[in-house]
Amino acid sequence: MNKHPQMVTLWRYEGVDLNNVPSYYNVGTFNVRWEDRSELIVNNDGRQSMGRATIYFPEKVFEIGDYVVLGDIPDINPPSNAYEIKNERSISNLSGTRYEYRALV
Repeated sequence: MNKHPQMVTLWRYEGVDLNNVPSYYNVGTFNVRWEDRSELIVNNDGRQSMGRATIYFPEKVFEIGDYVVLGDIPDINPPSNAYEIKNERSISNLSGTRYEYRALV
């Protein structure tokens, strides 16, 4: 059984260009488990928002503020349907030897 059957593409904010337009770079594609579900997200500042999905990564390859979309998208910039990662969590197995990383969007 594949615990991470879906594929996502991940983009990271790089800065602004000379025209003051945000620029990103494509971090790559990763196998994940994507679960569409609403969840209340509280960030470090205490702000609340509703999450749309939880994405389970086998490795910590993302950061808060990255953009993610289902599928293998070769574009340099994230498409308009990409979701921003708003929060993160890590989950260990009972012995603490393996981790799975959750990204909340």
